[in-house]
Amino acid sequence: MTAGGVVDVPMFELRELSVAGRTFEAFEVLALDDLPAGVDGLLGMDVLDGFSWPGTGAAPR
Repeated sequence: MTAGGVVDVPMFELRELSVAGRTFEAFEVLALDDLPAGVDGLLGMDVLDGFSWPGTGAAPR
């Protein structure tokens, strides 16, 4: 399920995914083939929750 609704796409498990200095292990990803031009991928809340965002007062989980 995505913010735009249900999609039927292949899912893969990566051994690790590194984003902005953080490493996530045994990480599931979806293979989306219809992203807009210039967009390489889409990060979900399972990744974004791992970071602090200015002005939110939220700490990484």
